[in-house]
Amino acid sequence: MGKKKKEMDTIFDNIESSVASLIRKNYILESAVNNGLNYVYVVDVKTNTIIYANHVLVDLYGKELKGSLCHESINGWFHVCNLCSDANKLDDPLTWTFWSERFNKMFFVTRVFKNFDGRIYRIEKATDITSAIDYIKTNKTCQKKEN
Repeated sequence: MGKKKKEMDTIFDNIESSVASLIRKNYILESAVNNGLNYVYVVDVKTNTIIYANHVLVDLYGKELKGSLCHESINGWFHVCNLCSDANKLDDPLTWTFWSERFNKMFFVTRVFKNFDGRIYRIEKATDITSAIDYIKTNKTCQKKEN
């Protein structure tokens, strides 16, 4: 019985260590994703349903987005976006800029498709670059006046 107990203790120690490691990794990932600089969400490509939205994006929209259709919640459209429907390009990032009339902001967007457990997900990260664009415009105007 002593040998069995020792084996069980070892198994439980390994499980406890693995769980602690997962919690640390999850905390690190959550900290990186919710850093306040980027809007991040993940969509199940098959259903176009948002399965994750970081708190920065939820705060921007003022409502929970998880479980809603991406094209309706994010863009207010009744159809799937053209850029988002091409899931054939796994692990091939695509970037673009997007002006949002809704928020009066310019975003730099990065999108990538990933396969997890046989399902394809679209991961999108958007960074608000409005102040950078405004800064560049202001400095160009100042340089022109000086010349």
